Amino acid sequence: MPLPSSLTPIRAFAQANYPSSFLFIDRIGELAQSVRQGYEEAAIGPEGVDLQGKKGEIQLKASDGKFWMAERWIGGNPRLTEFAEFVSEKFITMANLLDLEDYNRTGVRIYYLEPKVSVEEAVQTFQKRHIDYRNEPFNAIPGLPTKCMITFAAKDEEYTRQLTVTAIKDEREISGANAGGILMDLDVSREKPIPISKYEATLKELVEVSIKTISNFYNSLREEKLPEKKVAES
Repeated sequence: MPLPSSLTPIRAFAQANYPSSFLFIDRIGELAQSVRQGYEEAAIGPEGVDLQGKKGEIQLKASDGKFWMAERWIGGNPRLTEFAEFVSEKFITMANLLDLEDYNRTGVRIYYLEPKVSVEEAVQTFQKRHIDYRNEPFNAIPGLPTKCMITFAAKDEEYTRQLTVTAIKDEREISGANAGGILMDLDVSREKPIPISKYEATLKELVEVSIKTISNFYNSLREEKLPEKKVAES
């Protein structure tokens, strides 16, 4: 299912958890070396590895029991499938160095933005769709989200999903000084163990679930009820 054209992914996070390993401290240098290429800044210590790319657009962290990665997009046409492939390459490489067989939890979190001309328009759109704040007025939103926020959660046998929707100021460099937007922050995770060999397929599946979930949610907000047909009097 394609994303609605009005929504743009602006940031994505992936996380994979694994059982604590005594090999982590012994091989922390090898871990850093195996994924170091392409990052401008590196911090390595007993607690883990922290690598950052140019302007913080990409970041990777590895600690005992967890791998974490994030990518931020300023403009262009972000491809979430490519993000999943890039993450998988790094996570699988590190997992093999630690002789891991499974991840016991996997997840992906994606920020979807519906851009608006101004912060005020973002607030008005949020009010109309979700909550009526007419009895509790507030001023224009600064850079951080405020009480103009609502959270949904769902869990089934396969996935845990949490969606937070808020009106924000659009801080991207390509946006105007007062540009705003509706941020839809969706976290999709799977709590069941998966073999390392199936991690890439699982992450791509989580991305597809995220896209489908946010598309259905967004489209449901835009659906307008048809007027009831009047029955002609006989």
